[in-house]
Amino acid sequence: MKDRFSGWDKDRPAPHNRDPYPGDTDGDPSRESYEIADLENGRTYFVLVRTVGPGGAESGPSNEVQFVPISRGTFLISSDHSADNGGFAFDSGLSVSARDVRCDIYLYAKEDEIGLSSPSRLAAGLRQTWFGKPGIVYFKEMDTIRIQQGDRITTSNKYGSSELFIKEINRSGSLVEATIEYVFYPAPPKAGE
Repeated sequence: MKDRFSGWDKDRPAPHNRDPYPGDTDGDPSRESYEIADLENGRTYFVLVRTVGPGGAESGPSNEVQFVPISRGTFLISSDHSADNGGFAFDSGLSVSARDVRCDIYLYAKEDEIGLSSPSRLAAGLRQTWFGKPGIVYFKEMDTIRIQQGDRITTSNKYGSSELFIKEINRSGSLVEATIEYVFYPAPPKAGE
């Protein structure tokens, strides 16, 4: 690990919390939790735990755990594909235009249907995303899906997967906007990344 992470000393990492952990605060002695703030979503982190006794003696390190924080939030997406919110990029949590190379989904609107589509439908070379509903297996043919308010949708592409909740859909003339809550699960890093 030292070669991969310059300055990383697995036997003596810098502690995240300088103050003592208050101990079991939830009443469940079988598990503990500690919130770590200011992490970058989609970045790989390695964590281990040491304990410090009353005299200051430190234990050896626990087993190392590797994790990637998830991203969650709410975004507004527009059927105007050239707008700054014409698409959404889950791995960065940013609204982008539908033809942006980072875009994972865009909103389409016809007179009788509203849906989400894969940017690859707009142009070759853009991201390919597949859609489904919870419990439905992904098929490559499902690169577009109709939506309505209250739907739960799943997406998958090489960058990760997400769970979407269609919170609200508003139509004003030919323009449609949808408010979507999401949770994004980044794809595990490939060996050597």
